[in-house]
Amino acid sequence: MKLRKLIILLGIIPCLAFGGCKYGNDPQSSTESVQEQSVTVSEQISAESSAAESQPSEVSEEKPVLIPTKEDLDSIEDYATKFYVKRLSNEMKYHFVTLYHAALKFQKNVELAAPISDNDLTMLMFLLNYDCPELIHLGGDYAPEYDPEGNATAVSFTYCMKENEYSKARDELEKVRKIVVEKTAGKSEYNQEKAIYDMIFQNVVYKEEDTTSGSIYGALVKNVARCEGFSKSFAWCMRKAGLECMCVVGAQLWNENSAYSNHSWNIAKIDGEYYNVDITVDNVRRTESEVTAPLYGFLNTDDNTTYENRSVEKSLARLGIPKCVSMKKNYHILNNLYIPEGEATEEKLLSILDSNFTGSGFSDLSIRYQSFQDYQDCYELIQRLVINYINNKGVVFAPIYYYNELSHTVMIDRSSNAR
Repeated sequence: MKLRKLIILLGIIPCLAFGGCKYGNDPQSSTESVQEQSVTVSEQISAESSAAESQPSEVSEEKPVLIPTKEDLDSIEDYATKFYVKRLSNEMKYHFVTLYHAALKFQKNVELAAPISDNDLTMLMFLLNYDCPELIHLGGDYAPEYDPEGNATAVSFTYCMKENEYSKARDELEKVRKIVVEKTAGKSEYNQEKAIYDMIFQNVVYKEEDTTSGSIYGALVKNVARCEGFSKSFAWCMRKAGLECMCVVGAQLWNENSAYSNHSWNIAKIDGEYYNVDITVDNVRRTESEVTAPLYGFLNTDDNTTYENRSVEKSLARLGIPKCVSMKKNYHILNNLYIPEGEATEEKLLSILDSNFTGSGFSDLSIRYQSFQDYQDCYELIQRLVINYINNKGVVFAPIYYYNELSHTVMIDRSSNAR
């Protein structure tokens, strides 16, 4: 049987040497509503050739039953907290295990136990990247082989690291894992999550140009990341603490004057409910010398809050992602720093200032508005109130403000010279 072989430069699985958050084509054509929740089913294996079927003495080959064993699934790192992989059908899990272990062994060519559709192969390769951040060595392009019916029968991998480099990188990540376990031990799920969030923010600088900034190695060892480096690292650390967390990939409209661009964030399960988390949007640090705290604007938000100007990548929407409907564990609501629409009054803001005054000013005070209009109207009001407040208190305080229109958040902090 003659096979067709095609090299695919996989946009959804960027090589560590690539820059930017590259995992899609035109975002408007590659995204679907977050509400779509279906799970793919592999296509049927094609029948025997007509020549074979014409021989009555031969029995037609039956489709093999492909079911991974429990040992197979347990051999996948953090399988218990991999939301997407667990949603696959048994047959797709079988193929996933095959590809996963081939990647761990640095195999260049992998034969599948049965043909699968091109869409199913794309899904599996997508999950190897975004649901398996531990595969830091897996490259960004692959080459499928197809049978005459157009189904994939094999795939060739590329790698971004040599085996000895990968081994050293894993040793360095093991040190990070121990730090994560130490920082989260004995804490509630929310406080575990916040400790991980803070650790990543405090140690990682946003940088697109570095060749490793799309991986957990770049973020957690070299301390540089772009959006997918942030989201993969958060998911990896959360899983090491025993919490369910996943990456979400899609498109984000950063402001009204720009087009949608590719982006990656997270969904975390805290106390039985799912929440959106986006460290990249909250990250205002661009240099190591800059001292500030995260805005926490997207630390546990619901879908209504999160999806104002973003959408989910088509392959992921096809598989299905959890709906996030709760705000109970939202940072600003838990800390009484959330201002519902219509309540952005001077009295409300003064109450927040009173509750967060330290005696010498304010430090890392993040306030979130439900309404974008209230957020826009707060610029002059909040600065006037802060100046009058500290003058009445008789303290010497040099305030600095950070604004984020995506999360409707403003942070009041000391200037770096005053710390």
